[in-house]
Amino acid sequence: MNRTCAIYDNNENYARRLMHAMSMKANQQFNIELFTQKDAFEKYLRDGSPTVAMVSESGFYDGISDLYDGSLVVLTEEPENETDAKRFGSNATAVYRYQPMDRIYRELMEHSDLQPKKRLDTFDVIGIYSPVNVMPKTEFALNIAKVLSEKYKVLYINFEEFSGLDEILVSTDDITLSDALYYYRQQRDNAAEKIMGTIRSVDGIDYIAPVMCAEDISYVESEQLVSFVECVGKNKGYEVIILDLSSAVKQPWRLMECCSTIYMPVRNDYLSERKILEFETYFYGIGMSKMLDRIEKVRLPECESGVDREFWEKIKSGGMYRFVKKYLKGVKRYRKRV
Repeated sequence: MNRTCAIYDNNENYARRLMHAMSMKANQQFNIELFTQKDAFEKYLRDGSPTVAMVSESGFYDGISDLYDGSLVVLTEEPENETDAKRFGSNATAVYRYQPMDRIYRELMEHSDLQPKKRLDTFDVIGIYSPVNVMPKTEFALNIAKVLSEKYKVLYINFEEFSGLDEILVSTDDITLSDALYYYRQQRDNAAEKIMGTIRSVDGIDYIAPVMCAEDISYVESEQLVSFVECVGKNKGYEVIILDLSSAVKQPWRLMECCSTIYMPVRNDYLSERKILEFETYFYGIGMSKMLDRIEKVRLPECESGVDREFWEKIKSGGMYRFVKKYLKGVKRYRKRV
């Protein structure tokens, strides 16, 4: 079976807008075929079978379902409740057509076998992200990288627009994440060697020096960042990649989807709790509630913010290192590893 999404809708203007939106999101990770004529779509189904078919509600009742018994997304004219949706059959998912294209794409991915996958299976990806401004977040992330590097081959990537780490994660010849992303965007599959040349090491941790220009992160689509991370992980043989995320990333939750675990530093004050609630409510609203199961809220030691020029020399004597070492031993995913 080809990794293909076949779209059939006789409303040509809508169908082309849908195809364009799906293509932008898919980022060439699966094929998209568009049909606005019934005869052409029927011939296509007779010759082969797509991974998933997206058809208009009128197309479903026009006999298309008799030719295709695979995964089906029916674009309905009205929002469906759970009972009404069953009328399309057990292999079908009802999706309201007059909603943001981004949400339609999300529902397509939730109910099909298309890529991109929710996680990268060949190595662990750990995300550190919080909608709350928790000062020791980066120290926490660096200590996670340090602790795991004692057992595994680890890469740390900082996606903050202003990391402040230029003296901690030094760039050589001014080569930074900006260059690595540029190489990937320009050459994709042929960029691996150049990207590998941007990786440096300190105290047993590999890293790519953070960007010096904030826009070098914000202009890259999150789907491209996922592909970039996968490219680096596979070509360098990493076992764990740490992603230190920020709001500089477009829709950082899209990048969080490739993470096996997301650590979310939190605080217990009123405003922080409201921000977390809004974050979770938004995830439910865009159909990504399952990803909340991968988020582990962490209350960091209040007194730990010891990042300075001598950070690497004294990291193992710091309170944050001891906290992370103990914390990771209690995390189910790493209980046998750390």
